[in-house]
Amino acid sequence: MSISELEARIEGFSTEIERHKEVLSELERSKSHAQRQLNALRDPLARIPVEISSEIFLHCVPTRSSLGRHHIPTLFLTICHGWSDIAVSIPALWAAIYIDLSEAAQGLETTVGNWLERARGHLLDVCLMGLMRETNQQVAELIWQYSGQLKSLDIDFANVDAHGHEDFEYRPLGDSGPQHPLPFLRTLIIGGHEELGCSWRPIHRLLSLAPHLVEFEASNMSFHDIPSPFVTELVLPNLRRLELSNAAALEWHTDILRWFSTPRLQNLSLPGASQDAVPFLQRLSPPLRRFRANIRTSPRVPIEKQRDRAFHHPRRGSLNGATPRESEPRQCGYTLRFHMENACPCGVGASPQAAKHPHQ
Repeated sequence: MSISELEARIEGFSTEIERHKEVLSELERSKSHAQRQLNALRDPLARIPVEISSEIFLHCVPTRSSLGRHHIPTLFLTICHGWSDIAVSIPALWAAIYIDLSEAAQGLETTVGNWLERARGHLLDVCLMGLMRETNQQVAELIWQYSGQLKSLDIDFANVDAHGHEDFEYRPLGDSGPQHPLPFLRTLIIGGHEELGCSWRPIHRLLSLAPHLVEFEASNMSFHDIPSPFVTELVLPNLRRLELSNAAALEWHTDILRWFSTPRLQNLSLPGASQDAVPFLQRLSPPLRRFRANIRTSPRVPIEKQRDRAFHHPRRGSLNGATPRESEPRQCGYTLRFHMENACPCGVGASPQAAKHPHQ
């Protein structure tokens, strides 16, 4: 045979091979379709309407959804093609994510990214647990890419091993923190470690980007760079609940309160008493309903006097609108909790009628 004849023959073989490949692919698709039909007839669960299956899946989601493939909802992706298709089609199934930063960093960014993509435009509840390190900074940056969808953010590094990290500035929000507004953020919870010092400025920036924040809770935080005063007052127009704890760092609590403006605050909890908190309390007006401060004192002194001593400012007067209640006596004294129902603190600049009629 000549060269041209051999080339033509080879080309014919190639064409015939491609045709058979197409036939084989079609046969594979037909077989797969028939197998799914057979599985549907054999498995009663496969005949359940997708809407009902979706509701069942949603009711199976735990309070905190772990990333592991053996945990719901990722587990649904490993059962069968039908369940996987249903799980991927439900954005609400992926709306809450619990990220343990102590896990191996390899592949964590990809896992988190795939999870958040499945949530599509759904509002997100995000919990970051553990210590933010250089190896997982990309995870924080990825979270901030979805800042416009965050509904709640819980950052907890209270139980980490702080050995060897006591002298450095910890950045729980990552290196940069959020760069864009968080219009849907309603709840911010930060659980810190007393031995890890943090910068207040990224937290301040985050709060300023969340105009609709309703709840802010910070526990065991130790901030070291609170300027006095801030350049601008931090206005939280929709904040209803503010809870600050860690009596060992009471000074920074009062420094923060000095520059807070919370016109709709209803519930306030402080770790202790300080005269520096009185101006903030006196700026509050109804609808403040409940105020609590834990104070350990001697049981020999009447609790009303404890209130007056705890919250007395040399120029702004005392806090007279709070009713102290004592807990069970302890070895070192009582823990006093000042509760105030439907009233604002009475003092200079506050309404005395509110204190006289606390339940109106």
